[in-house]
Amino acid sequence: MNLLGVREVSISKVVIDYKLYPRVKIDESVVNHYAELIKEGVVFPPIKVVEKNGKYIILDGVHRYLAYKKAGFDKIRVEVYEIPEKDWFYYASLWNAEHGK
Repeated sequence: MNLLGVREVSISKVVIDYKLYPRVKIDESVVNHYAELIKEGVVFPPIKVVEKNGKYIILDGVHRYLAYKKAGFDKIRVEVYEIPEKDWFYYASLWNAEHGK
């Protein structure tokens, strides 16, 4: 696993691959709460992604991503990682287990 850097990217280039999503479901109340905080000026940490075919696949940060979308943002900060595809689910699970939603 190698961190390639932090970038600000178009939110339209970020995708959720639900096969990699280790949680049971999206918690809409968390998304709504985060969106309100974002509108108030709170800046959340970048989401963690891997890049494939010009898209950024989320490994950690789905609730934050959805909140930025809901708040009307067209860009989002991402930490881009170089991780072998066979290890994506491992890192998604590891990172999601480290914190709450």
